[in-house]
Amino acid sequence: MRYLFFTLLCFSFTSGTFAQDITYFDQFWQKTEDKGNAAYYREAYPETGGWRVKDYYITGALQMEGYVISLEPNVQEGLSTYYFPNGRVNKRAWYSNEGKEEKVADIYDEEGKAIVEKGNGIYQEHDPTSRRTIVYTYRDSLLTTCYYTRTQTRDTIYVKADTSAEPKEGMQAFYTHYLSKIKYPFMPRLKGVEKNIYVKFLVDTDGRLTEFESLDPSGYSFDAKTIKYLSKAPAWKPALLNQKPVKMEFILPVRFVLD
Repeated sequence: MRYLFFTLLCFSFTSGTFAQDITYFDQFWQKTEDKGNAAYYREAYPETGGWRVKDYYITGALQMEGYVISLEPNVQEGLSTYYFPNGRVNKRAWYSNEGKEEKVADIYDEEGKAIVEKGNGIYQEHDPTSRRTIVYTYRDSLLTTCYYTRTQTRDTIYVKADTSAEPKEGMQAFYTHYLSKIKYPFMPRLKGVEKNIYVKFLVDTDGRLTEFESLDPSGYSFDAKTIKYLSKAPAWKPALLNQKPVKMEFILPVRFVLD
């Protein structure tokens, strides 16, 4: 199961008459030309009204197979089946409404044991990087909540709640009118370096952005400049669960592109 996170960047794919050229993606499913940084790759085959696609782990093991009605942006439709690296089925889900709605039928663990059956159940996934256990709750095939609990700070952080946190002016305006004002670092501009970076942070119950962390250190100052800028951002609308504010985690992609 892919880790949940918020992104406005679209997937990018190539298209053609027959099987597509292999397209590579990083760990956040953003297209990359750097094969050494790739975590997945995709093949797509034209089919009536869309494409039959197969996604693979970089090792060559099948990660997902399904149908899309659009490659750019990626819009899934109908049944998609996800797999663990060991080849066992991880999840079967049905997509509709131009990919905006996901209904989960079944979820299994790596040994093949059913965790979510007929769209109902609680699935726990251990993240070895953060050493946290993420809890997903499904009801009537829909993901209702996703969270993890921190023992040291004794708080619960949500990734999915009734209402997600968001900038007061909307996410698109936040990108356009706020993030676009970050100054391009001098050395990368001089060397012609472009970069997609990912910054993780929390939106507190009062809407403040806190606890920033770079997920993809670049070796340049892209990350530092972005975090410094975000730390001064106006408060967002907090996430809501049962009409009460809760802490929410975000992973925000920021793309630096030369003029």
